[in-house]
Amino acid sequence: MKFDIFAFFKKYPILAVAILSALALYTGSKLTREAQIEGLVPGLQIMEATVIDSYTQEVSGRRGRTSEGCFVSARSAEGLHAVRIDCDQRSQYEPGSGIELLKDGDSVESRSFARGNFYIDLLLFLAELFGVIYYFRLSRKTAAASA
Repeated sequence: MKFDIFAFFKKYPILAVAILSALALYTGSKLTREAQIEGLVPGLQIMEATVIDSYTQEVSGRRGRTSEGCFVSARSAEGLHAVRIDCDQRSQYEPGSGIELLKDGDSVESRSFARGNFYIDLLLFLAELFGVIYYFRLSRKTAAASA
């Protein structure tokens, strides 16, 4: 027996609306954070800093696993910061070079490390929103036909 997700959601459109709404809320919050990182929405303070040193360090991950993470020590007007960077970009951060840092409250992170897939998430959010509208309209038609 083959399971058809679209047929299932056509039969139970309100379930599709609930699932797609939850996904859209998650993607929307992620999209807001990425828009702040890109500077499209206020909320993060961007600081210029100077790299002092770069190094690797063991980082604890999920389920007790450890991996190697790349970091830089940087000095800004607000003091010294240890910031995680993408290991592929480590060669860009020589001592004396500049780095953009994002400050959100007390936490500081590298702007390049924080960047996500803004446009992919935007397309995903729009697809989820379209799905919510489609299945909501379908649920209204189904309710009107059964009444």
